[in-house]
Amino acid sequence: MKTVVVAVGGGQTELLALEGETIVETRVARLGSVRLRNLLDRQRTGLWEVRNVLDQELSHTVRQLIEQFPANPDVLVVLGGEARFVAEQLNPDWDRHHLQTVAVRDWKALAESLLEMTPEELVQEYRMTFEEAEPLACAVYAQFKLAEALGVSSLHVSGYTMRDGLLEQMAQSGGWSKKYVRQMIDSAKGLGVKYQIDPKHAAEVAGLALQLFDALENEHRLDPRDRVLLEIAAQVHEVGGFVSANSHHKHSLYLLLHNDIFGLGSRNKRIVANVARYHRRSAPKPSHTQYASLSRDDRIRVLQLSAILRVADSIARSRGKRIETIHCERKEAELIIRVPNVDNLHLEISALQRRGGMFEDVFGMNVILVKG
Repeated sequence: MKTVVVAVGGGQTELLALEGETIVETRVARLGSVRLRNLLDRQRTGLWEVRNVLDQELSHTVRQLIEQFPANPDVLVVLGGEARFVAEQLNPDWDRHHLQTVAVRDWKALAESLLEMTPEELVQEYRMTFEEAEPLACAVYAQFKLAEALGVSSLHVSGYTMRDGLLEQMAQSGGWSKKYVRQMIDSAKGLGVKYQIDPKHAAEVAGLALQLFDALENEHRLDPRDRVLLEIAAQVHEVGGFVSANSHHKHSLYLLLHNDIFGLGSRNKRIVANVARYHRRSAPKPSHTQYASLSRDDRIRVLQLSAILRVADSIARSRGKRIETIHCERKEAELIIRVPNVDNLHLEISALQRRGGMFEDVFGMNVILVKG
């Protein structure tokens, strides 16, 4: 069975193509309901012009977005609050634990009626907040245009969201395919570009962190998904420097909590944000709200991943020659890390002396960095 999943968010639209339960294609486009609403407001579009402006804006973007997706998929699943609004309007008795099927013609009719109303009128008519009303018509109409372009006769609305429902279930059943993970990493790199990080440093830290993760698998006993979370955190750990170099680890926490990385559910987003936050300075404390709000298992996960990230970031101190390979050896209460093809490790050893305490507390090993 071929399924396409669509989520129209405020700033972007995500599409996934599945064959059975396997993700075979993913796309993210800067097409969102808030962006469309802002476009209408900037152009001071009258109600009589709204549909024409949206058609012009959507036609090219939608065509590009779906060009690699199967035409006439067996099932088109639509996620998001606006889609749930449509399902509830057309079937007030809808049980959110089941998919609600809506004919394209009915979706189109409701979308067109919403376009004829101002946000203020939507607030009055449907008893919603202004924040909910502003992007509503644009999102519902964009969903219709996507369904029309895919050639389906009906849409299936899920009670889950992209972040917290369907993808989390896929993750728990091992649904992070190589292609899907690549899309997640690419999304993280894109966020790094947005906040002007040093991509070479991020890549070096990520590579070292993954080597440490693999070498320590008997100590941390984490699973492959945690390895992906570590790589993502390594790629974006310095985004807070966009705000300020001082306390940039704290700014990284804030920015990562308030930006989307493709495929991360809310739980995993919080893990990544906390791992990035603790790549330097103080270790987690019970008084740190975002850390304390995690489950016990996830707090342990953050401790382990951030301790590994600290060591990796310390080894990548020199912004000159990139360190690509390390060799790790466990000797009693020591982790000896050998770095080949380097002249000296003064900067790296100094950084480890400042940052290695957390790793020793978490794993019970002192880190020794040596040449060769």
